[in-house]
Amino acid sequence: MRMELPESLVLNGNVDTFSVTNNVIHDNDNIGIDLIGYEGKAPNTAYDQVRNGLVKGNRVYNISSNNNPSYGKSLPNNSNAADGIYVDGGKDSIIEQNYSYNNDIGIEIASEHAGKSTSNITVRSNAVYNNRLTGIAMGGYDTKRGSTVNCKIVNNTVYKNDTLGDGSGQLYVQFDTQNNVIKNNIFVASSTDVQHWGELDLEK
Repeated sequence: MRMELPESLVLNGNVDTFSVTNNVIHDNDNIGIDLIGYEGKAPNTAYDQVRNGLVKGNRVYNISSNNNPSYGKSLPNNSNAADGIYVDGGKDSIIEQNYSYNNDIGIEIASEHAGKSTSNITVRSNAVYNNRLTGIAMGGYDTKRGSTVNCKIVNNTVYKNDTLGDGSGQLYVQFDTQNNVIKNNIFVASSTDVQHWGELDLEK
């Protein structure tokens, strides 16, 4: 399906106490499931975050931005930027027992807005495999973005991601991650032999 700008299944802004369960989302050219905050959707900024939710039992596959012209007009654009499941500024939610595979990125918990955080997200008991860039990513994708704070990545099975072979591995720790727990996961490297990759901001 050609999505271009909109993602496939989106919760954005003042969304409190929700469940996204037992869906099959596939073959789209933008993010599969997206939980968003800090985009000015709520009149009161204190409530401008998706929160207190559950994402469970979903199967998300064949999600890629490479043929989406909003990521680059010359197609394929090799952007590899579409997540199966993405928390961008959400908080206080659980992502569990999902299958995310054959996407650009399996699961990502991050914030695209400087000075803002994705926080208190638990990613547990998911199967994440055969994704192009990496299996699980966290933190801002560059130094001008926000952070991932007080999140847990536990009891996941993450294997044979980084099929592009660029070395992002199974777990990609990007910029500005604080007080997170990564525990009791199974990580199996792809042909690059990289399990975990981390960025370091030398300007701080």
